[in-house]
Amino acid sequence: MPLPEVDTAQVKREPVCIIGGGPSGLVTAQIFLRDGFQDVQVLCRDPHVGGTWSRDRIYPNMTINKYVTTASHYIPTTIDDNPILSVDGEFRFSAHPMTPPPDSTLTGGRLRGIDVSRYMEEFYEKHLCIPSDGDAKNEQPKSIVRFNAEVVKITRGPNSKGWDLLVKDTVSGETETLYFPRIVLCTGGASVPVFAEGLAPKDAVKAGFTGPVFHSSDAWPNMKTILDSVGVQEKPVPDAGPGTDGKKSVVVIGGGKSAQDFSAYIASQGVPVTVVYNKVEIALAVNKPLPRAIRQSRLMSVFSPHITLNTRIERFLHTTAAGAKMIRKTWERIEEDSHDVYRVPKASPLRLTRPLFWDVRSGDEGVKREDSFVSLVMKGKIKVVAPTYVSKYTSRGVETTEGEKLDASAIIVATGYGSSWNGMLDDATMLEIGLSQRVDPKALEEFKWNYTTLSHPPDLAPIPTFPDGTIKAPGLYRASVPAKTIDRRDIAVNGTMFTSSIGYTLEICANWISAYFLGEAMRLPESPEEATRLTLREFAWSRRRYPEYTGWQNPSVTSTTPFFCAIQAADEMLEDMYLPSMRSGGNWLTWLFKPISIDELGSLGEERSRKRGEMNLNKLQ
Repeated sequence: MPLPEVDTAQVKREPVCIIGGGPSGLVTAQIFLRDGFQDVQVLCRDPHVGGTWSRDRIYPNMTINKYVTTASHYIPTTIDDNPILSVDGEFRFSAHPMTPPPDSTLTGGRLRGIDVSRYMEEFYEKHLCIPSDGDAKNEQPKSIVRFNAEVVKITRGPNSKGWDLLVKDTVSGETETLYFPRIVLCTGGASVPVFAEGLAPKDAVKAGFTGPVFHSSDAWPNMKTILDSVGVQEKPVPDAGPGTDGKKSVVVIGGGKSAQDFSAYIASQGVPVTVVYNKVEIALAVNKPLPRAIRQSRLMSVFSPHITLNTRIERFLHTTAAGAKMIRKTWERIEEDSHDVYRVPKASPLRLTRPLFWDVRSGDEGVKREDSFVSLVMKGKIKVVAPTYVSKYTSRGVETTEGEKLDASAIIVATGYGSSWNGMLDDATMLEIGLSQRVDPKALEEFKWNYTTLSHPPDLAPIPTFPDGTIKAPGLYRASVPAKTIDRRDIAVNGTMFTSSIGYTLEICANWISAYFLGEAMRLPESPEEATRLTLREFAWSRRRYPEYTGWQNPSVTSTTPFFCAIQAADEMLEDMYLPSMRSGGNWLTWLFKPISIDELGSLGEERSRKRGEMNLNKLQ
């Protein structure tokens, strides 16, 4: 039975709330305004837009991570007549260009946190500040963003229609309840710090440790305190000296992006740093920029198996012995070449990485940098203790699971983040809405993929089970709407499709959500039951494709994990809207190497408008 029809005019008149002022919230609001929604309101907990990239959260050596460049690159430019083609990506959207930073050569072609932060603020000022209707020359545009507005509770509205939001002003502390017929959650997953068991600051106090202990999310605002504990004055980056003999040490717990960044920054201040981890995020690096036909095309996405193999080349690569051998050799070569760039010895703890093909935790260094984490470890500026875990605090620092005691003047705990939905939504509400679901693990056995490239996988990470044997699984269809309540069209989510082409997929998801709310002609499941089954299939695929990855347990950041296959996932959403996919073009021979650009999405508004006109005309006939 098809989903109920929508009164499009009424939907456009009614207020819609976007919760979150990060990239996903900004682009969703811009798309809604473009599509004719007349009352779009954005609630932003912070005093500035940007989310993770807010000016209050960025730090000096913060750079974009992952392969974001695959589909979100600069407008082609040059510096000193040399093309910036390595990690040339912009984290941007099609409605607004991004000015290439003047010092990209110093970062290996990577964008810095400040570059992304400035862009998000420019985007907000250009697209989310509506010109006033008044005649006064100095009258300021009206912002649709309400800052310092934290949503502390979300419940169903009167008669189970719409949503009541309990909103707190983070400055005054005052609260009020706001009602919206529709909401979009864009709160991300990197804002609620999580400490491993026994490693919270209170545990350090109990152990008698008197130095500062901060989660990585709070490390930069408290960097002066951290450095003061060592007895040094902060100095500008990128100096990675002088020697550090005789000074107290800062211990950093974790091997991910933030752990690496803070270790490198503190080492650049001439402070001894000790990093403790079991596994470290691999730093993908090259000696010189790679051509756009490799870094910004579909090539790497095709070399990663997708849930559906839509082309002949994909079927050859992932279902034949010859193709599988080529795939494995390619990914192994990428790993080895990255280590070789920094001349990492075979026995180095820097090689304690997860297999690149089987995991999503990788950092893109671009061109080799002398001030990077790997460089500083190789120079002896950062000490690594691995593979191990920190088991507890001591009065002098920390102790590993092997009993090794490490002295510290300060400790940074980089052990990840929890769901940003916790607190706003309790477990019962999330289950009732369908943001998550509880399923029998045996239900996943229905879905199988006999890809040769997926033979001999790593062991599956264990899944926590409830007393009745069920497990918690993601509940979002297309990472955008709850499958269980897909027929209600009153809630959506943007930002939970974990991909390597963030700007590209966020903008397509925003268009998809807009089309869904407006009731446009779309390829959708005909019932919540069908949508739920397809969501389970997606979850089963994520487990099959990335056996050791458990990021889906944080539902606000990961409901599906296309990652390297971001472009195939985006194509499927375009096809859902009956819009052309594979937009980078090319013929049967060249399509694989055609660079992908965010500008391909600039005409989606016009294309969807024409589709709406055709749909209305068909109704009249």
